[in-house]
Amino acid sequence: MKMRRIVITVVVGSVVAILLAGMVSRTDAEVIRVISPNGGETLYTGETCTIRWESTVRIKVKIVLIGDRTVVRTISKRAPNTGSFSWSIPDDLSEGSNYKIDVVILSTREHDESDTTFSIRLGRPRTGTLMTKLSTKMGKMRIENISNLDAVLVLTLLDKPQEVWRAVYVRAGEEFTTRGIKGGLHRCYFTFGTDWDRDSKRFTRNTYYFRFKDPLKFTRQHRRYTVWTVTLGFGYSAYTVKVRESEFPRWGQKRQRTQ
Repeated sequence: MKMRRIVITVVVGSVVAILLAGMVSRTDAEVIRVISPNGGETLYTGETCTIRWESTVRIKVKIVLIGDRTVVRTISKRAPNTGSFSWSIPDDLSEGSNYKIDVVILSTREHDESDTTFSIRLGRPRTGTLMTKLSTKMGKMRIENISNLDAVLVLTLLDKPQEVWRAVYVRAGEEFTTRGIKGGLHRCYFTFGTDWDRDSKRFTRNTYYFRFKDPLKFTRQHRRYTVWTVTLGFGYSAYTVKVRESEFPRWGQKRQRTQ
């Protein structure tokens, strides 16, 4: 609770009268108040959350994510004070149940935070999440996932089928263009499924594994580079073959220790 004294000055002729109107109380909640997430919610990385608040002023605000009473991430340094902000939750946030949102009026530093904590859990990777590093090569591939399941497309060199050159996540019904593909012949694999496991780098339910029958050739001619467009879906048996999970290339898994 904050207290302020209101002073009213009245000018009557040459006489100045100062009237003390007493003490008036107000709270920060009347200036800024977080509406959501306000405690008890579960949010997921890779998804979008709308942060909402109420404010009696229109001064820009700073929005931060708090965990254990410390700032974990600055969501926006100068957001318009419109009462809402669309936040794409980063994939690199740690799971936890100790998070709060704090919205700060920039000029006055008045603020409000979530009443209680909410949770963040690991969710689906976003379309375009690269599971392997980019390179300076110029080959490109446009990936269209027309299925109702998320997919991961994997490229390997033809002569090294277990050495993954590129792996990219594409959500159901979305598309993405990946760049920096090395020249040469590549095998193209893809997998569908649900419940992506980040440690084992595979789907844990409703899994399917495929490979395109013919290798894809990436070349460069007179500053022009190959651009392939591939469509991922079911019912393309003329171009793809099913493979066993053991045949599907893997990369970067955490290896289990043996006794």
